[in-house]
Amino acid sequence: MRLYRALRGLYTMGSALSAPAPPRLLAADAASQAFLARHDAFVFDCDGVLWHGLNPIPGAKETILGLRRSGRKVLFCTNNSTKARRDYCDAFAERLGVEVAEEDVVCSSWAAAEYLRNCGDARADKSKVLCFGMSGLSDELRIAGYDVVGGPDWDAKTPAELEEELDIETLDAEIGAVVSGLDRNINYYKVSMAAAYVAAGRLYVATNTDTTYPMKPNGTTSPGAGLSSAAVLGTVGRDAPDAVAGKPSALLGKTICEAFGLTPERTCMVGDRLDTDMLFAHNAGFSQLAVLSGVITEADIEANKDAAVAPHFMASSVQVLADLLAEEEAKESSA
Repeated sequence: MRLYRALRGLYTMGSALSAPAPPRLLAADAASQAFLARHDAFVFDCDGVLWHGLNPIPGAKETILGLRRSGRKVLFCTNNSTKARRDYCDAFAERLGVEVAEEDVVCSSWAAAEYLRNCGDARADKSKVLCFGMSGLSDELRIAGYDVVGGPDWDAKTPAELEEELDIETLDAEIGAVVSGLDRNINYYKVSMAAAYVAAGRLYVATNTDTTYPMKPNGTTSPGAGLSSAAVLGTVGRDAPDAVAGKPSALLGKTICEAFGLTPERTCMVGDRLDTDMLFAHNAGFSQLAVLSGVITEADIEANKDAAVAPHFMASSVQVLADLLAEEEAKESSA
């Protein structure tokens, strides 16, 4: 790890040197086994890393169980705000056949609710929050103690209803914040209402600003939560929300380390996106392992190898981790 970081540090704008491509994890490889040995905790993205839609990625279950058997901490950190933490527990059971505790899931819907509760902004002390998102987001906001306006209740709202119900002179004074996330039922009413409250000075928090969401292993994607935030920001003429609660927030990394007692340099983030997973790992001080089973390609990594988002390591999928763990177990049992 130190050698690779030192090599990356040699790159300067005035130099002809370029950072090397990140090493690839391989089964039956001494360097890959050493990588595994120096990490006590692994933080996994879910979509594109452990599954595609409803379909598990080969090796995902074996990796989780193998890491647990080895005594390493396993956490799941996802920017998918459509589910609450308890929903993810069900998803792990249904898709991977693995039992996961609610406290081991860090989803962006929970992160957004936690941010509101702890940010110290007076606007977040109001009793109501306008939710521009799906049930996972509205559920976590309610669990945090807020009265939720919007969310799935606005799925069927029409422009005609908007004309009747939106008036900037009669906005609800108890709505102190707007929170947006991935919304597969996005409509004109939701965008307009959220934008009206943001324009009026309410605290605006995005669960994340991911532009795409992986659907299938062949590279098929759909719009991510960035569609919601872009619609609001474009309407009000702003460049960014007041806060982004999920990855790649450095605050999220600090919260995870404090909550679970992790040492950053012995923690590895496993993800399939450079702009969120790898940048999050960089901001948190974690090792970066990019898997090619989701959004990013080897060409993407090569094109960004001199940037902060460049991973320290890459692998075809989590199957490589499963194989390395099996080798580690076999070696220990024969010792």
